[in-house]
Amino acid sequence: MGTAPTTRTGRERVDAFLWVKRPGESDGECHRGEPAPGTWFHDYALELARNAK
Repeated sequence: MGTAPTTRTGRERVDAFLWVKRPGESDGECHRGEPAPGTWFHDYALELARNAK
């Protein structure tokens, strides 16, 4: 999932780290059977967590 949103980046030329959307939020119906856009997608959230470094 990456670095949490913050303005404290520790980098001179980087103003902020941000997430464009909440982790685990569905982008909409697709080939994996996602729920409607903006809906919590439990399986996707678990996948993100398992793959986070």
